[in-house]
Formats: sequence, C-alpha cells, structure tokens
Amino acid sequence: MDFSKFKARSFSADTYNKYFSPDVAPIGYAQNVLESIHSVTGLPWWASILVTTVLLRSLVTLPLTIYSMHIIARVEQLQPEIAKLSQELRREVAVAVKTFGWDAKTARFKYNTTMRKLIRELYIRDNCHPAKSSLVLWFQIPMWISVSFALRNMSGAIPNNTSS
Repeated sequence: MDFSKFKARSFSADTYNKYFSPDVAPIGYAQNVLESIHSVTGLPWWASILVTTVLLRSLVTLPLTIYSMHIIARVEQLQPEIAKLSQELRREVAVAVKTFGWDAKTARFKYNTTMRKLIRELYIRDNCHPAKSSLVLWFQIPMWISVSFALRNMSGAIPNNTSS
C-alpha cells in the first residue's frame, strides 16, 4: 500500500497548550502540589514525587477504596434477600402463567423486569448501588493523568511549535 498520499500529523504546541498546559485546572493543581511539596520539604525531585504519590494515595485513593469495599460488602449482604425475592417472584410468575395464559417469552420478560425493579429498590433502600464501587477509578485515573502531565510540563517536555 502506498502511504505517501497520507498527510503526516503532528501534535502541535497549540493543541498541547489547549488541553495539557498548567492552565488546565487539574494539571495546574497537580503541578502546584508537586512544587509545594518540593519547596516545603526541600527534598530532591525524585523524593518529592514519591512523597506526593504516597500522600495522594493516602488522602484520596485509600478512603475511596475503603468506601468501595464497604459498598461491595453491603451488596453482598443483600444477596440472600435477593435470592429469596427471586424464588417468590418465580412462584408468582408461574401462577400468572397459569392464570393469564402467558407464553414463556412474556413470563421471562415480566420476571426480569420485576426483578430488576426489586433489586433497584433494595439498592436504593440500603444506599449501596454496585456502581459506587467504581468511584475510586473515576478519581484515580484523572489524578494519574493530571500528575503525569504536570511532571511532563515541569520537565520542559512540550512539543515543538510546528503544526501541520
């Protein structure tokens, strides 16, 4: 295949500055934290990065991980109640199949719809939706990206100002 017809693309400094400069709030905050820890402690940069990592993990990630584990435990505690509700609902659907003459597809649809509703009500009642257990990821990933780009900015590794 002839690749000469494809135009080379580059990552311009304008694009970099628009999305990844210290003017972008999370990256600016991360850079300020790194610089503050370095200036307050007087440690070399490698140690400042290590201390910042440990602090962020201890102050942000650890509490969120504990909260996620708490949510998972509460969801697991609901499993016997969900199993009991499932058995009761199966009996009710079996009675409805005989009473109303539902076919298998309708019975399965009614069972699944009602079961989802019951489970959702249990999660609301106990305030433990399983999606809350992924909360740590929604903080950890942006935090990692922000710190990575802050370190990149501080090292002077920005793209050349050539745009294509």
